[in-house]
Amino acid sequence: MTTCRSEKYFSEPEKFIPERWIGEEKNKLNAFAMIPFGFGNRMCAGRRFAQLHIEMAVVSIIREFELSIDTCDQIELICNFLIVPNRQIKLKFNKRI
Repeated sequence: MTTCRSEKYFSEPEKFIPERWIGEEKNKLNAFAMIPFGFGNRMCAGRRFAQLHIEMAVVSIIREFELSIDTCDQIELICNFLIVPNRQIKLKFNKRI
């Protein structure tokens, strides 16, 4: 969490900028600034399995639905053992035609 919010590694770390993870922007990032599954000999054995299933789930959802967030308020993060939002997030799933 600390590394992900450091301006040393990410420009505007508090902003949601998904483009930073693709294309040329991805090449500008420090490769070790974000390693949620660990690295090397101690890397999570289920990493590739988990990532594949996450990608397939996201593709399936996006193919079937248009998603939108039903909110006007800012969402804050609470750092417990896991990072969680400070309130319920209401998503709208509209079936694609």
